[in-house]
Amino acid sequence: MEGDIITRCGGKPLGYFLPKRGFGGPDNIALALIGFQSLAAYESYRSRIAADLDSKKNLADAEKSRCILIEDRSYFYRISENGAEE
Repeated sequence: MEGDIITRCGGKPLGYFLPKRGFGGPDNIALALIGFQSLAAYESYRSRIAADLDSKKNLADAEKSRCILIEDRSYFYRISENGAEE
């Protein structure tokens, strides 16, 4: 969970979030938030992680176990305390 592969490939793990059963909403959705300095840095990360041997092994293990049913990606930007885009 420390994000060694993510960090090595240029991302900054911000947190992993799992649903709480019994509090409404789906209980089969989890989120991993990863920070980047820019969209260009994110695109570089995507190339690097696709080529990373440890990442490829993790993906193969996930596909074998079927623990990931759907994977969606979104790029968000952070809003500072004064409301400006960071």
